[in-house]
Amino acid sequence: MSAQEIKIPLLCQATHLKALPAQAEGSRYAVCWGAGMPEPEGGLGYLIDFTGKRTGYVIAWIQDGGYVYACDGYLDVIPEREPDLSVARWRSNPRTGRIALRTPGGEERQVTEYKQLDDGSYALVDPVSDLGPVYSASAVNLRQMLAVAFLAFWHLPRRADAGAASGKRMGEVLTAFLDLPPADAIDAFLGEVKRGERTSGFERYAARILTDADPVTLRALTARHEVSLRRLRTTGLFWFACDVDELNEEEFDALTTMEGALNRLALIARRARENGADDLSAASEAYCADEDWRCVRAITDQTAPYLKQAAYTDNRLLNLFGTMGERGGEWDLRTRVAILLEELALPFRLTYRFSANASQGAVTITAKVPGAQAMPRWVRAQAPGEEGSPLADCSGHAEVAASAYALRLATALATVGFSASAGVGGVRVVLCEDRAFEHPLLRMDVDREGFIMSVYDVVRKGVLSEPRLTWSVSGIKEQLLAARLTFTLNERLGLEPLALPEDERTDPDAARTCPVWEDTRSLTPELAEFLHAERVCDLDVYHLGEDPFVGRLREAIALAEGRPAEAAQQLSDLLGVMSLMDEDTGLRPLYCASGASRLAMALVDDDPAVRYRYVYDSQYDAYVSLANLCTDNGDAEHGAAYAEQAIELGPTSPSAYIAAATAESKLGELEKAAEHLKCALRFDVDPASFTYTYYRLAFVLWRMADYRTSLACYQRALPNPRLREMVEEEMRDLMTAASVESRLEPEDVRGILDAAEIPIAPSDEILEVAARATVLAADAGFLNLAHSYGQVLSRVVGDDAFASTLASMRPRKPMH
Repeated sequence: MSAQEIKIPLLCQATHLKALPAQAEGSRYAVCWGAGMPEPEGGLGYLIDFTGKRTGYVIAWIQDGGYVYACDGYLDVIPEREPDLSVARWRSNPRTGRIALRTPGGEERQVTEYKQLDDGSYALVDPVSDLGPVYSASAVNLRQMLAVAFLAFWHLPRRADAGAASGKRMGEVLTAFLDLPPADAIDAFLGEVKRGERTSGFERYAARILTDADPVTLRALTARHEVSLRRLRTTGLFWFACDVDELNEEEFDALTTMEGALNRLALIARRARENGADDLSAASEAYCADEDWRCVRAITDQTAPYLKQAAYTDNRLLNLFGTMGERGGEWDLRTRVAILLEELALPFRLTYRFSANASQGAVTITAKVPGAQAMPRWVRAQAPGEEGSPLADCSGHAEVAASAYALRLATALATVGFSASAGVGGVRVVLCEDRAFEHPLLRMDVDREGFIMSVYDVVRKGVLSEPRLTWSVSGIKEQLLAARLTFTLNERLGLEPLALPEDERTDPDAARTCPVWEDTRSLTPELAEFLHAERVCDLDVYHLGEDPFVGRLREAIALAEGRPAEAAQQLSDLLGVMSLMDEDTGLRPLYCASGASRLAMALVDDDPAVRYRYVYDSQYDAYVSLANLCTDNGDAEHGAAYAEQAIELGPTSPSAYIAAATAESKLGELEKAAEHLKCALRFDVDPASFTYTYYRLAFVLWRMADYRTSLACYQRALPNPRLREMVEEEMRDLMTAASVESRLEPEDVRGILDAAEIPIAPSDEILEVAARATVLAADAGFLNLAHSYGQVLSRVVGDDAFASTLASMRPRKPMH
């Protein structure tokens, strides 16, 4: 007998504990007291790990009042340290409370709640790890409750960490789904479970719900569409990446149902890991079913801290490339809403759009709600089911479960809306059954007073995650009386479609998101000077009306290959006609290849009073075509001259600079050619275009014997799939000629280009201008402009919340 092993007194009293799922097979535990066992005053006995009939190890002492101290022998006095596990009553209801353990860092962490029944016994509620069928359903006395809690949440997890358990974790099971194409990975897993190669409760439950999610349909879908499975860095959840626009509604639902099954498993595993109970041996199927329903119920719990956090947390998107948005303004509000929405870790994909009006204090969030087919189908059986199964089929509750989830989701989204800004006075949430948001099922309207005084209290206390409300639509509705809820239930308690007018579910001020070319509002003085325009529609470069010269331009270009002289003459004549018909309005004539080119004029004109009149594409194209025609036919000098005229007409449109560079190269003016290409890169934001410019510049620099800079430009051209083969070949030739053995590191590429004063497209200049225009336009209420200019930044700002913010400002036709 070792020094720590004791002999249990023959006449002591003992309560033997039922086996917990995480216990090693054959192990036995009991609470023993009396018969001369020494313990401090107020003791309820020792928790003993039995090694024989009357021998064992002391692992804890239980104190009346709800405290447990870990120990390895009898105690004479109460330890001076804090207890390792303790009970605390809720002030709002003294018959309920929590049990918390003390972490190695000295912090308390809740591991379960409890409630006291009418007969004085206790039941554990919503534990963080599996208690098995006995203690999940039975009532026990205080001594047993404390002993079971200490074993389940303190002792057994530590023993597992010490190596007594299998060592395999739930997270390892989930990571394996990324090793193969999605359908193959899921089928392989199901096959292993069927063959008995995976036997843990977590793996068996995973096989159940993945089978429920219809892997056959997933395989058929992946055969028709390119689908890959990813793990999101921000939330750790799974994401099926594909072009969802190619999917019909049934295919989208099938894909997201399987995605939801994987994410429910991910949420089960994450909670188990956070509570030190993610060893595969620690969870039964029944416990996983409990946790599955818990993750569906508890979606509002994560939003409870948002209200306080948002008030004291900086908005990471408020400062955009040096431009600071107005605190509490439109940009601040919309980006905060987007950030919070993207942070939500939900069991089912959140497909949404939102709108806001900072001046009115209004937020509207519209989302697609999962259907009945996505809901869990299993619950812990009250008695063993078919063939001794620990689970019972609850698919008959799927529709009411989906309705209950919709109410919880609406509450979570409303919390997001109010948490985004103290200035939000009202939130509307509309939940729809489709991605187009054309078929609403539920609407929630709530003002700030009602939310703070009633709804938020429900969220903060976690009421909606209580097991009693799992399928209780009426019970949830009673908790949300301060909100105006509009929905209809069918006989199966599923949500029925609502007939809501368009103006009750979209932007509270849709006129601000009408198309740019239809918007006649005057710009603010700051925007007018910055963008060189008076009205919003003055910034549109796409809707100039029918081009009267486009037909003649096409005819002339068609002659270029066979009759270049005749083509050149026709182009020259056409430019003469254009000049005669050009009305001199006192405004500078301007061509812009895109909205980004128009925006870039802020880099060209220092005079804030300058205004422009747009010329048709055909006039600019005639100059560029004539420049290329001359250059290609041995008259590079005239080619350069025509290209310069095109540059004067469209100083921020890259194609004229490329035409000029081609002509200068033919003339042997390589430095001039390089400067023209640098200018093109200064204004270009299109990857397909600026990678081509880098390719052209690389060859010019090679001819100038600037090999390192040439190689850097070639490497910047590599992302262009159309050029990649040519770029690779020319790079090899360059490296051979220059005796360069390896490619440049990315940081070296940037350093070389900076030293040569070659812009890193898109250039910092254009990004700063785009950011200023985006933020100023948003805060001034010109959401259509903010959306347009924000697109320039979308490839650079790798933030889903930024993309969501831009989507919220996407132009829509105003309501009539």
